[in-house]
Amino acid sequence: MTGAAKRLLLETLGWVLLLVGFAALVLPGPGLLCIFAGLALLSRQYAWANRRVEPVRLRALRGAAESVETWPRIVISCAGVLFLAANGVLWIIKPPVPQWWPF
Repeated sequence: MTGAAKRLLLETLGWVLLLVGFAALVLPGPGLLCIFAGLALLSRQYAWANRRVEPVRLRALRGAAESVETWPRIVISCAGVLFLAANGVLWIIKPPVPQWWPF
């Protein structure tokens, strides 16, 4: 892989992770972690991204630590994971076909 192709691939991946991270701030998902990963990749090319990597990294780590500070938060997080995993297994076993689906 040439240097230009590698740079383009990493920069594209950085922008995709940044957009997914912003979407995950309002949707379920690890928004700050995706934003951090995207900024880390973009910081190799852009000075503005390099200045923002450390504050986002600290906030992401603080958010992760706060999410498991107390037993109720740990129990709720584990219950949520189990609920999502059970729904995924049920959907894989017998997914309902929507009426509007043409295939």
